[in-house]
Amino acid sequence: MPPTKETTIALTSAKPGSRVLLPMPTDARLIPERIRAVTKFGKEIPMQATVNSLGEATAEVPKGAVKVLYSIERKLTFQPMEDVDKKEYATFKKRFEKDYGTDLFRISCPSSSGFADRASNESISGALSKRKGDSHRGNGSFARIL
Repeated sequence: MPPTKETTIALTSAKPGSRVLLPMPTDARLIPERIRAVTKFGKEIPMQATVNSLGEATAEVPKGAVKVLYSIERKLTFQPMEDVDKKEYATFKKRFEKDYGTDLFRISCPSSSGFADRASNESISGALSKRKGDSHRGNGSFARIL
């Protein structure tokens, strides 16, 4: 088995009764038994997560929870991504375009002088700056790596 690294992450602004995205790198594996909600009294409540084929995990935040803790495991060696079907890619692209705009999907080709098209580069940086200061993936949760 290749060597791995475990990381615990806290979502510090989880809203009870909501479904939260558990952000993690694409090459990470969620450790199901390590997903917990924590109440203001420090009591830990086990949680169940749903992971889609894109590797995105979501979980329902129980009542009384003030934060969510979960752990991920990553191999320390590179592994290629699994194939994604066309329907899942279309869903991802639609959500990405809604959050960040369509500018990042434009192809920027070098001009005859060898420089990238200035207008395309400016629109890409503009699209990136649209989300500056937003929480991860816009779901209202703030992630902190412990």
